[in-house]
Amino acid sequence: MKSERTLDFGTLPVLTALKRYFRAENATGNANVDDPDVAASQFLGMIATVVFWPRLAHGNWSLSEDDALRVVNEAARTMAARYAASAALS
Repeated sequence: MKSERTLDFGTLPVLTALKRYFRAENATGNANVDDPDVAASQFLGMIATVVFWPRLAHGNWSLSEDDALRVVNEAARTMAARYAASAALS
């Protein structure tokens, strides 16, 4: 199907890799991610909101490489604060 092929080139491979990563981190005890599907979408969403969507909506909008890297790093820090095994909430 065309829709399946489209997903293969879009976010699906990224989400699949992120879910695999979160499951592996759970298995080693480094993370406490109850729902890897949600966590993967959250992480990708934090990045896409700043890096991807503005460019799509405003064709002349751009982000420097340094700013994009800062967005990714902040998203990673947010995820670590929420899902690190030591940050787990009861």
